[in-house]
Order: sequence, then C-alpha cells, then structure tokens
Amino acid sequence: NDVSSSEGNETLIITLDAQDNNGNSAGQTVTINILDTSVNQPPALSAITDSVTQNGTGNDFVDIDLSQGAVDPESDPLTFYIKTLPSNGTLRDPQAPTTDLTTGVLPYEIQSSGNTIRYYPGTSFVGGSVSFTWSAEDGLSNQQNNAQATVNVNAPQNQPPVAANVSPAAFQAGTV
Repeated sequence: NDVSSSEGNETLIITLDAQDNNGNSAGQTVTINILDTSVNQPPALSAITDSVTQNGTGNDFVDIDLSQGAVDPESDPLTFYIKTLPSNGTLRDPQAPTTDLTTGVLPYEIQSSGNTIRYYPGTSFVGGSVSFTWSAEDGLSNQQNNAQATVNVNAPQNQPPVAANVSPAAFQAGTV
C-alpha cells in the first residue's frame, strides 16, 4: 500500500494479489483519490465599481454592497472590513450614518447589514474617482483577501441660478 498526500487531497494506491487452489494468480492495482473538503478556503474577492452624482448639498451618497465582489468557496458567512480610506470624500457605516470613518478605526468591521458601506463625496469633490481597500474573511480560514472599490463621482447637472431678493431701495441707491 502506498499513500501520498497534499493539503486537501490524498491518493491511496492498493495492490491486490489473489491465488486460487490450483496455483493460478492474478493481481490488480486500484488507485483511490480522496478530496478532503474539510480544508477551508479563504473568500475570493474582486474589484467593485460604483458611482454617485455630487449634488452640491453634501448629503448625496452611494451605498456600496461589498458582497457583490465576494464569494466564499464553502458558502460560509463573511465579515467585511474597510482597510484604507478614499483620498476624497468620506465613508460611513449605515449603522452610524453621521460618523465618518477615520484612519484610527482601521481596519473597520462593517456593522450594518454586514456588507454595505456608504460613500459621501462631500461638497467640494466633483468629477473624478476615488478608491479604497476592503477585505472579507469567513472566520474559518484565518486568511483575508483584499480588493479595491472605486467610486466614480459625477459632476452635478447644470442648475439654474437662484436670484436673491432685492429691495426697491437698492435699485434707487444704485447698489444693484
């Protein structure tokens, strides 16, 4: 018997010899391949791209579902983390919608429904893209993989001007 093994797989080779009462013999070798699925694999991640239109008010945002870029080979539940912050705008957990994430809390475990992070471009960042790094783990493989999320920030639509109220006295004084 010969046994060879690698992580998650084993091969067992068995050689059988038989002989009857008349002295006839025969032999057969059987190879058995065993796939051990108990070895947990880390989640596979891919880059995510989303977009938001900056409306100039500071309250525009996009919810980014990180699970759209994550697959666990064993379908284990995943925990998501923010590893780096975007260079412009802010990230917030929907469970704490008024609190910006800062470098002091990284890596940050997403608390919301477990897979969504909210990006706000703010009022000054218009017409560009930003990215941040996120990761996922299944709690069993003790391994994390990282991926990038990119947010394209679109410039606001052209808005008509808003006139201020002017009193007739300002016209008479010539200050308009």
